[in-house]
Formats: sequence, C-alpha cells, structure tokens
Amino acid sequence: MMMECGEAIELVKNELRIDSNHRAAMEKGIAPQSDLFIYLNNLKLETTLGRYCIIASQASKFNELSRIYEQMVQYLVVSIEGK
Repeated sequence: MMMECGEAIELVKNELRIDSNHRAAMEKGIAPQSDLFIYLNNLKLETTLGRYCIIASQASKFNELSRIYEQMVQYLVVSIEGK
C-alpha cells in the first residue's frame, strides 16, 4: 500500500505540473494544494506512523524503543519539510 500511495502521489504531482496555477506555485517552492494530493500524503503519513507504532509495541528493550521513536521523529520532520 505504501508503494501504491507513493506512486499515486507522484502521478498527482505530474498532473499538477501541467496546471499553470499549480506549476507557478511549485516553481516558487510552495507545495501543491490539491485535495487529492493532501489526502494521499496524509494517508501515507498515517500508515507509516501506524506501522512504527506496531513495531514500537513489540520492542522489548529501551534502546529498541528509542531507535523506533527517533525514526518516527525523523520521518515526521522530513514529511513536514516536504522532502
């Protein structure tokens, strides 16, 4: 599902590049503001964080839990910055 979501996000980005309004915004460094784009990114974020939570619930040592937490925070930072 994660790969499909990533592929769908890329397809939406390509479609938005064709639209002159969105293309101008993207050239200025502004992320595309399409409902579908936002929904797909949210779905990907929610799925990834859910997966990390499942992994964290199975961690038996503190250092494993801290590593998973660090990965979650890093993923959120990258997602917020827009890659």
